[in-house]
Amino acid sequence: MKILIVYDGSDEANTSLDALAGSSLPFDAEALVLAPVEVWPPLPESCFRHQAGHASRLLRKAHDLARTAVAQALRTAAEGAQRVKRRFPDWAVHIGTCLDCTPAGLLKKAENWGADRLLVSTQCAGAEAQAGNTVAGRMHRTSAR
Repeated sequence: MKILIVYDGSDEANTSLDALAGSSLPFDAEALVLAPVEVWPPLPESCFRHQAGHASRLLRKAHDLARTAVAQALRTAAEGAQRVKRRFPDWAVHIGTCLDCTPAGLLKKAENWGADRLLVSTQCAGAEAQAGNTVAGRMHRTSAR
């Protein structure tokens, strides 16, 4: 079983991960813990790629913000992965970041990775929660075929 976990390091996210221990999940699963990359204002995806040597000062600043946000998200994902690994020591746990945590973005990520389950464990009750419902519903419909 492959489980995609969106984790932001909040108390609510930690509670969600702690609750996994009491669930009926298999002992041998693979989890991908993704942390949202939080940059405001949202930056275009090009800012997360390597910058050219002669970029403007504003563009260099955008690249610096993006690099810092990705590094922070990776640290957050690693913390979430450690929590998962403590509860499920036999799972293969990987980390990553999520630039697009909209319902459509999570659905695409889940489908591309081949996830069987999705856990959206963040403090945001809005878009991310809706994303979890959307992805879970879509994945359920897909697997029912």
